[in-house]
Amino acid sequence: MYRRSQSLQTILEIRQEMARQADHDVDLFTELVRSGKFSKDRKEKNQKVKDQKAKDQKVKDHKVLRRKNSNAEVLNATKSPSVKLVEPRSGKERLD
Repeated sequence: MYRRSQSLQTILEIRQEMARQADHDVDLFTELVRSGKFSKDRKEKNQKVKDQKAKDQKVKDHKVLRRKNSNAEVLNATKSPSVKLVEPRSGKERLD
């Protein structure tokens, strides 16, 4: 046969190591699924994520509500009936 170059030999060793790691990961995953540990961990993690999303949404809704109330207060303050506008030519007062 022919002799392999050093770079080709190195690449082959890397591929073999990666294949062994992938096989190990698959074996570990199947063991977790069969034992039921994987599904329990997954359910707990999903519940934590849902709880965090709900908490974040409450905070976001609260901020939006505060912003709306703040804007409403500003609008109410500018539309106050105590503010009198005078028409320039007639000199009559009017309330807006």
